[in-house]
Amino acid sequence: MPVSTARHHLDVLEDEGLVTAVKVRGKRRFYPGRAENAELVAALGDEGTAPVLHALARLGDTHGGLLADELDRDPSTVSHHLSRLEDAGLIEREREGRAVVNRLTAEAREVLCGGERPDTEASAVAD
Repeated sequence: MPVSTARHHLDVLEDEGLVTAVKVRGKRRFYPGRAENAELVAALGDEGTAPVLHALARLGDTHGGLLADELDRDPSTVSHHLSRLEDAGLIEREREGRAVVNRLTAEAREVLCGGERPDTEASAVAD
């Protein structure tokens, strides 16, 4: 099937509300129906952002350095993924002194944690 034919049919399905398109890393991904959490589903399906989301769900509000240590990744890599998650509306970032505290949005926390905040909240002090 030609790519143009597939694009046309996906556009029709999207217009009818039978699929939802989400842009991930510059490419459109399609999910069945009107996925209310399509951005979250896309992020959880991405090998870069999924571990960051799960770590935030486990640790609670925390800064990027602790996430980098927890995930055994370079802080710049974690910062990149945090920026992508913020752009997708899945996390909120707030400066507290020299540190930037990262937290799941209420919607993401509802899905990942059942709406509850983790018991242990990480310190937001910069090293």
